[in-house]
Amino acid sequence: MKDSLSLFYKECIPAYSYVLDNILTNDTTILHKCIDDLVEFHINKSKITDLTYPFHKEQWIYFPIEIISLLVLRSRFGLSNQGVNNQSLLDFFMPYINGSPQIEGLMLTIFNKIL
Repeated sequence: MKDSLSLFYKECIPAYSYVLDNILTNDTTILHKCIDDLVEFHINKSKITDLTYPFHKEQWIYFPIEIISLLVLRSRFGLSNQGVNNQSLLDFFMPYINGSPQIEGLMLTIFNKIL
């Protein structure tokens, strides 16, 4: 399953390389490292005062869609996201990540209100 994500990208920034190669793991230690790396990158690259940062708009800073989407993908592959909820950046979103299509609709509504 690990190679399935590599079909969708050729090159990526180094911070995401390890994550994209390992996000579909069953090993919780590797999963936690992936999420920790993503959260650290997101927080360090979130500055509204500098337009060169990848997350320089408020909705990008407070709605970490790049992390949420990978966790939803894991859920759709039938993989557990158990134990990921210890990240303050993701705490609010974790109840919805493993949720039903109804909850996904609610997430879309929340995202549209943030925009």
